[in-house]
Amino acid sequence: MRKYKLPIGEIGRLYYGRGLSQQAIADRFGISQWVICHRMKEEGWKALDKTRRFNPRKYKIDHNAFSKLDNKAAWLLGWLSSDGYTRPSGVVGLKVSLKDKDIVEKLRNYLCYTGPLHIRRQFLEKTNKTYMQISLEATSRNIVERLAGFGIVPNKSLTLKFPAIIIKSGNEEIIRNYLRGLFEGDGSLLVERRSSLLFQIVGTYDVCVGAQSCLIKYLGASKTKLTNNITGKNHYALRYRGRLQVLKIMDWLYKKAYNNVLERKYRKHLLIKEEFA
Repeated sequence: MRKYKLPIGEIGRLYYGRGLSQQAIADRFGISQWVICHRMKEEGWKALDKTRRFNPRKYKIDHNAFSKLDNKAAWLLGWLSSDGYTRPSGVVGLKVSLKDKDIVEKLRNYLCYTGPLHIRRQFLEKTNKTYMQISLEATSRNIVERLAGFGIVPNKSLTLKFPAIIIKSGNEEIIRNYLRGLFEGDGSLLVERRSSLLFQIVGTYDVCVGAQSCLIKYLGASKTKLTNNITGKNHYALRYRGRLQVLKIMDWLYKKAYNNVLERKYRKHLLIKEEFA
């Protein structure tokens, strides 16, 4: 049992948000700097270099982002629900393949974030290949707390729920934009046997059920059985097959999309529509 009960969220706010040193934070709590260091290591938090730590406002960001649920926010929320992440320290991030650089740039523009994007190599044991990835990481406790209201919390991959706020909006465009972001991040459009199409979204059971309920409500789609992709884990797939049904879903998803699209998947949709329509 720990001798000191420390508010870890407050430590993260002071260290990453306000740029205080571990010693300065320790002085506030009247304890040793070693205790602060130890607790941060337990949380898996990395120490910042001195230049960044003592200049926390080096990069600007709109801390009011996502306070208004409009089409752009809903679309980006769909993306953050799939490939985004947050940390207790107040960090919000999005990491994707380098070929999808445009989505990260659009998120940076939405956040009015002046910081850099990061390009790194990522080796995956599953495929035994190295991939180039691009990511955005920004610090804003206000935004992280707001995202939590949409279920975007640390370690969300097996617990994420379809946001009640999105459903309760009752706004078809908001719901469509959210689903488009979710599809672009965790979905796919495939050609099967040269003559049939497959639409799918993968995620938790609740996310797949929520997505399906929206397709049933707005498109009259049939109710299909979800597929458990990983036995014993909350990881499912929502799938629809058939040329006419899939084209109908895709046309609805990209209706009035304007600039709220991942260019690569939007172009694929147009090519497949031209071939199969």
